[in-house]
Amino acid sequence: MSVLEIDHPGEEAMLLAYATGGATDVTLSVKSYTWDGLCSRLMTPRVGNKDGSYYIRGGSLKANRRSDENLLDCELLILDGDSTFDPQTGEIASGAPPLPDVAEILKGLNITFCAHTSHSARTKDNFWKYRIVIPAKIRSQAELSDCVDFLLAQLHGAGVYLADVIEAKKWSQPWFLPRVRTEEDKEHFVAIRNDALPFDVSAALDWAEGRRQAEAAIHKETTKPADHKPSETFQAFNDSVSLEAVRETLERAGYKFGYFDRRQQTYRYMRPGSESKTCGVVIFKGSQGHWCTYSHHGSADPLSNRVCDPFDLITTLEYNGDRKAAASALIPRPKEQSIVEQLSARQQIGEARPVTDASEAEPFIVNEPKKNTTEQKKTKRIELIPWDGLKDEPVQWLVKDILPAASFAAIYGKPGSGKSFLALHLGAMIASGRSVFGKDVTPGDVVYVAGEGGAGLKRRRDAIIYQHGLEETLPMHFVRAQLNLSTNLEDMEALFAAIREKAVSPSVIFFDTFARIFIGDENSAKDVGACIAILGAVQAEFNCCVVIIHHSAKHNDASMRGSSALLGAVDTELHCERIGSKASKDRIGSMTITKQKDGEDQMQFGFRMELVQLSDINPDVTSLAICEINKDELKKEIKNNIQLPKLISNEIDALKALRLAIKESGIPVPASPDWVAPGTIVATGRSFMNFFKKTSGIEESGKRSDSLQRAKDSLKLKKLIANHEDYWYFLDQSLYNAITSQLELA
Repeated sequence: MSVLEIDHPGEEAMLLAYATGGATDVTLSVKSYTWDGLCSRLMTPRVGNKDGSYYIRGGSLKANRRSDENLLDCELLILDGDSTFDPQTGEIASGAPPLPDVAEILKGLNITFCAHTSHSARTKDNFWKYRIVIPAKIRSQAELSDCVDFLLAQLHGAGVYLADVIEAKKWSQPWFLPRVRTEEDKEHFVAIRNDALPFDVSAALDWAEGRRQAEAAIHKETTKPADHKPSETFQAFNDSVSLEAVRETLERAGYKFGYFDRRQQTYRYMRPGSESKTCGVVIFKGSQGHWCTYSHHGSADPLSNRVCDPFDLITTLEYNGDRKAAASALIPRPKEQSIVEQLSARQQIGEARPVTDASEAEPFIVNEPKKNTTEQKKTKRIELIPWDGLKDEPVQWLVKDILPAASFAAIYGKPGSGKSFLALHLGAMIASGRSVFGKDVTPGDVVYVAGEGGAGLKRRRDAIIYQHGLEETLPMHFVRAQLNLSTNLEDMEALFAAIREKAVSPSVIFFDTFARIFIGDENSAKDVGACIAILGAVQAEFNCCVVIIHHSAKHNDASMRGSSALLGAVDTELHCERIGSKASKDRIGSMTITKQKDGEDQMQFGFRMELVQLSDINPDVTSLAICEINKDELKKEIKNNIQLPKLISNEIDALKALRLAIKESGIPVPASPDWVAPGTIVATGRSFMNFFKKTSGIEESGKRSDSLQRAKDSLKLKKLIANHEDYWYFLDQSLYNAITSQLELA
């Protein structure tokens, strides 16, 4: 039997009614207890069946029969530890959170209590059932309900998800005195006592009144007439903001997610620095279908006591209530200059270096000195270089063979492929000057714009420091915000100002993810081109490498999502993919260079995402860190995790030939084809045949043609390659990479 006692309180008596004949016995007797005496009884279990002597929460009776009407007031607030719930879904499961965890929270709240496990508990199997008894003078069932809700809200705010049960709020609920099944079970009985401050009933009632006001305001908003709408402009903006975006806005401002209220279909958050330690901010769906917020945290919360639609929420938390500034940044203005026109105008007044048209495939430009705005605009001069006047300009590498300096690169892959962790790893290695995948690095300052995953950024950084033994201080800086780098220049200018303010000279700037800096239609070359132009201006401003982290196409992991203008613009494209299922504990991944403008492509590197424990106290404080693996280990993992089809010699020769044809003379498909993802590189049938002659070694034309045709037919049946008219391409880049690694295709 486990018993924990702390200093005893005073000996003020309380009246409690009890019965000895079991649950069906409604005849009550009244006895006077001191808190010390009651705790002594509750912490001493007897052996027997569950049904037996019981007590109710008070002893001031109109009559000696158990009923709500006969109990005049109560002496005890009792939490029934019966079940828990999932904070993400609200699903309830039998068995309460561990009693020691709940007790620690209550001790932290300085609450007097006595807790004990109940007859149904199986603590040795970690199945918890218990009662938590708290002395409190409560005058009515309504007050009792408010006090229980307040206590549960404090537990939920601390991350302990004890479920609300009706017994805790029933005025004359009978509570069995503690029993265990056998003498042996006494060893597993747990009792914990804490003597601190009296429970603050008035604080609980004040909190409950604030919650009722919040519920009334939410009800009013959700039942508002459908014709009561904001202006068309704000309506359109609010329509575009998802639940995830509203939650991310709160989390960026420091609000902590509590739980999903399944009964109300709402999400609850706790404001930064909450004194009540309760989740008083509610996300709910308003009458117009928008995700709105309401807070009853009090005046310290800028969201308090009013309904905020998505625009109001962002205005309050990110623009300090300035609706004009928020509207300017968030709501597109009609008939504005295009991004290219704005950048050109900016260049002409000497605020930026020249940029190219966004529709061109390569928007990045060589630095030119800034012009003096006081000088008269000069006629542009163009130099003609003679045939014999060209000079060799060797590639300058930020990461040898992987990232060229002053270039535009993309890291892309499916969700869960590890692309953000890989980008953070690359940035940390560049900042520390360490090699990456065995490749030399040119050290330099790094800026990482984390528009996604910002809540876990510190843990990711700590995991890299721990895993790789990095210094606590590195020339790597973070921007934890979503930027608009596609429809105006305001956020670009703000980014420039932030970098200059810290006197940072970045060698590389990462944008995680492209979707977080882009507003518009990803399939539109015009919209994507505007973002490319701004990224070009960023690259030109600091003469640095710009890296975007992007998602792969929905139906084709081997290409980036959206317009092929992006593939045409990047100098380097790095494909990140996970090897094996997401359920695999190994977390093995690969990074393949699928495009390298000034170097070798199709180079493949392997990594493992290691789980790093960051706290000696809390086992849940973890993150992942990239650990590089060698080629042999990668090949082994691919062989173990990816089921490869059996291949015969002419099929292998054909795969080699198609790979060479695409690499040496491949052409990108036109924009938005209906038979393959935009940007896919294909080979003509003639080129395919020419390279098959080299890989197969078959000299006789007829035999070579027959062999290639048989290989084409069988590889199409195995869903490795496909064709559209006379254009040939790989269907599954991941499977092809696996075959390449296993067979070492040249």
